[in-house]
Amino acid sequence: MYKLIHITKEYKTKNGIVHALDSIDLDIKNRGFYLIYGQSGSGKSTLLNLLAEFEKQTEGTIERCCSSNEIGVVFQSSNLLEELTVKENLLIFGFSLEVIEEKLSKVNLLDKLNEKVKVLSGGEKQRLSIVRAVLKDIQVLLLDEPTGNLDEINSLIVFDLLKELSKELLVIVVSHNYELASKYADCEICLEGGKLKSIVEKETIQDKTINPTNQTNTALSFFWQVKYGLKALKIKLGINILSFILIGITLLIFMAILNLVTFDLSKNLYQELKDKEYSVIEKEEYNPLLLESRAFRKGTKVKNEVQEISNHVYPYISNEKVQINLSHGIQPHIIVIPDEYTFSKPMDGTNGIVISDLLKEYYFGSKEALNTDIELSFSTDLMICTIRDKITGVLATTYTEEQYYMYKEGKYSDFARCSIYIKESVIKESLRKNIITLGGSSFVDPMPMRTYVERLNTFKTWENEEILAGRAVQDKYEILIDEEEYHHLFPKDDSFEEHEVYFKDINASPNVMFYHGTYNLYEITKSLKIVGIFKKSQQYDYLISETFMKEILTATYDFHFSGFLVNMGEEDLKPWIRKSLERNLLIVEGFEVYDFNEQRKAMTQQFLYFFVIMGSIAVLFMLYSGYNQVKYKEKEIVIFKAFRISIWRILSPFFLIELMKTLLAFCVTVGFVGPLVQQIYRVFFGKVSESFHAVWISPMFFLYTLSFCVFIVGIGILIPFVSINKKEIGIAFKDC
Repeated sequence: MYKLIHITKEYKTKNGIVHALDSIDLDIKNRGFYLIYGQSGSGKSTLLNLLAEFEKQTEGTIERCCSSNEIGVVFQSSNLLEELTVKENLLIFGFSLEVIEEKLSKVNLLDKLNEKVKVLSGGEKQRLSIVRAVLKDIQVLLLDEPTGNLDEINSLIVFDLLKELSKELLVIVVSHNYELASKYADCEICLEGGKLKSIVEKETIQDKTINPTNQTNTALSFFWQVKYGLKALKIKLGINILSFILIGITLLIFMAILNLVTFDLSKNLYQELKDKEYSVIEKEEYNPLLLESRAFRKGTKVKNEVQEISNHVYPYISNEKVQINLSHGIQPHIIVIPDEYTFSKPMDGTNGIVISDLLKEYYFGSKEALNTDIELSFSTDLMICTIRDKITGVLATTYTEEQYYMYKEGKYSDFARCSIYIKESVIKESLRKNIITLGGSSFVDPMPMRTYVERLNTFKTWENEEILAGRAVQDKYEILIDEEEYHHLFPKDDSFEEHEVYFKDINASPNVMFYHGTYNLYEITKSLKIVGIFKKSQQYDYLISETFMKEILTATYDFHFSGFLVNMGEEDLKPWIRKSLERNLLIVEGFEVYDFNEQRKAMTQQFLYFFVIMGSIAVLFMLYSGYNQVKYKEKEIVIFKAFRISIWRILSPFFLIELMKTLLAFCVTVGFVGPLVQQIYRVFFGKVSESFHAVWISPMFFLYTLSFCVFIVGIGILIPFVSINKKEIGIAFKDC
């Protein structure tokens, strides 16, 4: 049954390492009565814990002919569930009443079937714990000091029972009562100081064949999980009631915030936008958790999404990113227009670089603006670009005097009147001529690695710069790198050699959602060939071919813009707003913020403060409640683990407690959230939008709320889960 080979068990203590067992070699047959004895601290209980699989040996091997479900264990203190009856103590572990009555009759306990365990004598409790252990179809019965708390008469009864069981089972007993136990033992094993001192086989033990069984552990069924959960709920009832109230208040605040955030803006937006010339989609405002990854925030996917709603879409660069050599005060926006674009408003000059009449008045006054040199610099997520050209046109926008003075004071930045329009071909040519600094993936040699490491890569088109070694780029994916980086990558090279290097993939990174300011060069090409080196430059890291530069610019073109402008008629506006909101697009006009949004943000912020405070208090009370439940039920938890019940079943009563509290809190608070938020809107806006009720009872509202409820339940079972998972059975029984 057991074969122990060089078994050592060590424990780390404050005073050093304790050798509980030291190089034990032992063969134990499939049945018979084995007695393990020795002085206190000799390692008897430790050996029993190893045989029961409650602990793992430090060194050595234990070979077993049975599974852990075929091992029964009885401890000195019997470890029964004191508040339950004899019948319930056995029913809870999944045994049928018929089998229970049959076994109890054999140990003269049938008349105690409906009595509470706490009123039984010590001998009766120990017999009951043995019955509980053998009710399973076990092959091994392990007992740690089964008669340690019994008088002589009850000790004899227990040993008689064990001797009878040893005819069919392997019975291993640890006992201090050597004189009595040795009368029953077939084999005596003596331990001293953690070492095997002697083995005395008093009778020849006939081995038997073991037939493995596939037992299903039915202990702690759903009925008992609920029953135990309700009992645990009564523990520290005041704390549980208080945590229920705090959960309810936290849920109420959460649902109020959810209403504020998901309120239907379509009607309000239509009233604000119907008279505006441009509506704006800002890339920075996309929600990366609701929408798809980096690419959605960064340009191409944004543009495609917007173009599905309207064909009148133009990229723009925010005035926060633009510098102009004529400028002082507020900077203008840059709007990129197709080369063939025709302005619907009067214009002096031609397409190229066109400024509005308001900007012309501000920068030039009565002077002529056409054919005047202009220098524009703008910085994007990917690069810094400078455009040097001449103003080719002035656009009439019919600005008002009030708007002009507001612009002078830095209070007005309307897209229609405060923008510079530049042809797409001019932008692309300017990008090509500049040194591009990409926040992108680095590369390694020689094998491709998917793990992403963030790095800034500065590229420049090779234009006959001096080459220290190697040759000039000829094919598209050939590059030159500076000499310092070359020696860093290839420290073993005595002289320059051509190498193929591989980009790393941002999408393979677990933090891909956070790399918003980077471009994944892996999507353009997985590898490059280093064909030469140049002297280190402060301006660029790599010299590349013109075709590779064009490919990078094509791939990253839409990434350079702050967002996109949409120009449409009033008849297209309503469906566009509806579709935009469906895509979680944030619509703003210029850089104005609607009063509705501003006030809603203010309310949400206030609610968030309350939410954080109340939520923190609720979490602390829930953790404290879980701690008390585990502490009160510690003995039962250890018993269940010793009976090989899964952690998830043991955790279920605690889960049901938190689930009942949270669902009850949800049912109570959901009836109050509607009137509460309606009253909030009345206070702030004077009336409630007609669409309000459709929002708070929407499926998404309940989905988010129930998800939050799941989070609350998770917090509630955190302490029980950690405690149950970490609890070591052998050590825990000594503490119970």
